[in-house]
Amino acid sequence: MPEPTDSQPRRLRDQISETARQDRQAFVDALEKLPDWLQVLLFVVVMAGYVLVFLFRVASKVLRAAWAALAVPLRRTVPYLGLLAVSLGAGWWATDDSLPENPCGIRQNLNVTTTQDEEPLLRILAEEFTNDPRVVCPITVTVSAAIGQDEIQRALENGWSPADPGAVYPRRPIVLSPRPDMIILGSSEHARAILEDPAILNADPPRALPADEGSLGRSPVVLAVHNGGSEKDVGAGAAKAPGITEQVRRVKRDYTVVRPFPERSDAARLATFALYRGTDDKEREEVEDDLTPSLGDVPLGSSFELLCAALGHGDRDRGKDLAVIAPLYAVRVITGTAGKRHDPCPSQPRERAFDPLPLSDVPPLDHPLIRVRWPGETDRNRDAAVDEFRDWLRKRLPAKVSGGSFPTDAPSDPSPATKVEQYEAARTSIKVAVMIDVSGSVVRHVGRDGDGMERARRLTSHLAEQLNHHDSMGLWHLPGSPRQAAGKAVGIFSVGDSPPDNLYRALDRLKQVDGGSPIFTAAAEVVEEEGLDAEATLIVITDGDDRPLKSRPIRSAVAAGELSKKLRERKVHLYVLNITAAESVEPDESDRCQALRSLLGSALTGCMPAEDEAASTVITRLIGKLRVRRPA
Repeated sequence: MPEPTDSQPRRLRDQISETARQDRQAFVDALEKLPDWLQVLLFVVVMAGYVLVFLFRVASKVLRAAWAALAVPLRRTVPYLGLLAVSLGAGWWATDDSLPENPCGIRQNLNVTTTQDEEPLLRILAEEFTNDPRVVCPITVTVSAAIGQDEIQRALENGWSPADPGAVYPRRPIVLSPRPDMIILGSSEHARAILEDPAILNADPPRALPADEGSLGRSPVVLAVHNGGSEKDVGAGAAKAPGITEQVRRVKRDYTVVRPFPERSDAARLATFALYRGTDDKEREEVEDDLTPSLGDVPLGSSFELLCAALGHGDRDRGKDLAVIAPLYAVRVITGTAGKRHDPCPSQPRERAFDPLPLSDVPPLDHPLIRVRWPGETDRNRDAAVDEFRDWLRKRLPAKVSGGSFPTDAPSDPSPATKVEQYEAARTSIKVAVMIDVSGSVVRHVGRDGDGMERARRLTSHLAEQLNHHDSMGLWHLPGSPRQAAGKAVGIFSVGDSPPDNLYRALDRLKQVDGGSPIFTAAAEVVEEEGLDAEATLIVITDGDDRPLKSRPIRSAVAAGELSKKLRERKVHLYVLNITAAESVEPDESDRCQALRSLLGSALTGCMPAEDEAASTVITRLIGKLRVRRPA
């Protein structure tokens, strides 16, 4: 077994000393919580003991003889005083809840799997830390080596088992607590082999088994580390392994994050955080102050907006680092790996996103994958990054997702005993029919990012990308004449991680149709043909310029009444996305939205502006509302 270098034991000793100091400080803090009278009594008992020691072991024989008469009764009294103090303290301790019954909690265990090169060093450090007598609250660190890809694969699979035949589980795995708690990879080749291995991460699907009682948590922290240099190393090398091990140990003992399912709902959207390092001429606080206006409403905002804002401030050349936790689909779209038709961050070069390892390598796990690019190649810089990363985690975690509207029967913070079926039962499937207005008036509305037809295509694509295989979506176009039936562009189809090609082909086939826009008649036909009922949703993307409403108001009013009755009877929700409303207009406040509201009444669930940049936010929040709706 190789000996560690001088710097490695020193770092370990420093970490152990810091842990021991914190434990001693915790004991002092506990004593300070005692009542004043009990502290005084304990002080008297201790001082009396010192006096006795002085009298019988230190003082001279003459002094001892002079005090003999006083010492004998004092010696007889002190034990009773001590017994009284202990009894009173025990009684107070048993009845007062200000002190924990067990400050250390259950014994902690950290399982680490690493490559063969790092295993000897990590094992030495783990043994020293585990056996150190100064560590009051014990933790056992178990290190195992993985020589190659097969061993690492088996380590990842430990704690997972194939889905039972015929059982229904979410397609994306819910990872409660697979072991090991940490996997430290030594090279980018290992990382890519594991992250891209469909047998491990994309099975149909893998299922997590709960860890043994006393394990370090339900959601392991996975670190993909970039050293910022020419070598694209991923993971923890020997020099920085002890620091990472210690920091993760500290964090995981107190903080775990489990993302509730479904991961794309408004409730399950991560309150995404960013880690910033100050530039040469700015401190971290100044950088965060600069970012605050741009990031806006982080917990409820669009992941795309957040990532775009974060990337816009990512100054790679100045040494500022960034760590972002985000849903996988948002990451793929940002980097252009999801087959998107448009770039959600047009002002940011795509190749700048999370360089150098492509984000298509991010595994589809239901716990955060935290990617950190270190500020430099020296150990000093890496140590500073580890310290800052630890502080950031301790401050920001246990901030939860915006889960106030998530179904009450969904476990947002599951225990190891939580069954996967509970997630499946708690999630709400979405059935959506989208009807697009293809009249000439829509095409004539030209904005900064294209005409109304192109914006309608983009809205539909963005909506489909936020659905998954449990959901269904039908695409229709609004007819150009009241006598035409609603023309169906493509039927109901299932949407997985990315929209199927037939959606894009169907959107491309949409052409302008001359004539009016009989919104009410066409919407009623779509509800009937799609069989929408039981909390299904109809989304109409239009400019609201209903020519039949103007030319034949009575007939249109009758059609609106029939549509309203059908929507209420079938419990179908109707949303209208007004692609001509100004971004500054609040929902339901535009003239056309008010006109629709006057005809449809409460049957119109929502009428929202969807112009240019606001479009993605509208769709994101709309899907969030649909997702968290309680089933009928």
